[in-house]
Amino acid sequence: NGINLNTFRKNRLPDFKRELGIEKDSKVILCVSRLDAVAGDHVLHVLKMAEQIYNDTPHSSIVIVGGGTRYEEFCKIADGINAKTRKNFITMTGPQTDIYRYCNIADLFIGISRSALEAMACEVPVILLGNSGYLGMYGKDTKDACIETNFTCRGCPYPDDSEITALVRDILANPDKYAEHTEAALSIV
Repeated sequence: NGINLNTFRKNRLPDFKRELGIEKDSKVILCVSRLDAVAGDHVLHVLKMAEQIYNDTPHSSIVIVGGGTRYEEFCKIADGINAKTRKNFITMTGPQTDIYRYCNIADLFIGISRSALEAMACEVPVILLGNSGYLGMYGKDTKDACIETNFTCRGCPYPDDSEITALVRDILANPDKYAEHTEAALSIV
């Protein structure tokens, strides 16, 4: 999992945020994944939590980057949630090759594997949630399990959704509280 730190580095991109139709002060939650039977379940999990995330943090947006056999299914779910919240709460981008740009508008990343490492390189707080399990936020407490599972959470149990949404809410509301985790994440990459 080599990450090019010349490409994946902290470089905020407010113009790109605006290009995506996201308000300047909106907190961005990013998921990057293939959207298929093998790798899309954790994104579906995020979509199931989306309304609670919106209720907890209405000045937030979810951006889901990726394509695959379930892309249309996930778009329909996102459209239904957007109808209940606001038009552009969830943005489905389809497959992209400029992931560093998305990482640099993110305030939080939810996912696993290489995509999580890319977000970590851009100094974005990372919640490790994947098809095979959950580890929570990357930090000193989760470092060994992350390395042991190659950042996939394989074999780690899922908590109740309320635990995950509470962590999302706290990270978005208190980014300074998690700065040491973000620094540790960058150093491991």
